[in-house]
Amino acid sequence: MTVPTVRRRHGVTRWVAAGALIVTVLGASGCSAFDQLQADPEAAPTTTAAPTTTTAPAPEPVASTPTDPAPSPTPDADPSAVQAVPAGATPLDLSARHANLTTLRVTSVALAPDAITLGVVITNGGQNDVELNPSDDLVLVDPAGNRYAVSPPPSNPKVMVRKGTSLRGSLVFVGQLAAGATSLTLITCDDFGSTDSQFTTTPKFTIDGIQVRP
Repeated sequence: MTVPTVRRRHGVTRWVAAGALIVTVLGASGCSAFDQLQADPEAAPTTTAAPTTTTAPAPEPVASTPTDPAPSPTPDADPSAVQAVPAGATPLDLSARHANLTTLRVTSVALAPDAITLGVVITNGGQNDVELNPSDDLVLVDPAGNRYAVSPPPSNPKVMVRKGTSLRGSLVFVGQLAAGATSLTLITCDDFGSTDSQFTTTPKFTIDGIQVRP
């Protein structure tokens, strides 16, 4: 996984969310062969010059011991379940699924004097690339209506998620949280996003109940 980098500009810390291709490989069931050792067949009688015949004794049968079956490979763990919580952040487990098969999960929140940082995992299981910040409309909103705009990664300003991949990292929203605010709502594609189209490339998510203060 690519580690998010930190950029400082004009006194504002900017975290760059890094994209990572998550591949889950399902292995075939394992199996093992059992080698069976058989006793040699009884040797043919041999005749000597003496008036009697002797028969060579058959060797003792050797017991066969099966080998232990090889363990079956197991699928990789769900990538979204291993998102680490940054130091000083409050862990969260909030998620929403869109009709276009994109999933957005909020895993943590952290407050700074001039910014709010969310840990996120965005998985695009659909057939098209999607954008969550197409027109600078990925925002946090507090109960009083104050809005906090995202400071997107310079390498991915529209927060694009390619089809069949996941992005995991941090999204930084600029501004000091209002004094009386205790919770936040995350909204993607706020201007023109679709809430229910299975073909949209700009899915609108609304995840509320992000607790930031007791």
